[in-house]
Amino acid sequence: MNPDVNAKSSEGELRALAQQLGAQACPVCGSAMREHFIDHSTKNTILNCPVPHPGAWDRDAFEPVNELGMVIHTKPPLQH
Repeated sequence: MNPDVNAKSSEGELRALAQQLGAQACPVCGSAMREHFIDHSTKNTILNCPVPHPGAWDRDAFEPVNELGMVIHTKPPLQH
């Protein structure tokens, strides 16, 4: 068997698989996965979506936060 033929067919199969996976929708934002960057350089993998969630970043920008940096949501007063 010729190793060059196997390498070319394997490369073609990998390209087809990459195109197929890249066309799938992101479970977070719905954009094609080919538009994303997945960072595997740390212990925890990070998915960077290219499209910001509508209003998600600005919604809590000026709300008070707790010692962990999480927004403190105030509850509306009970109405009697």
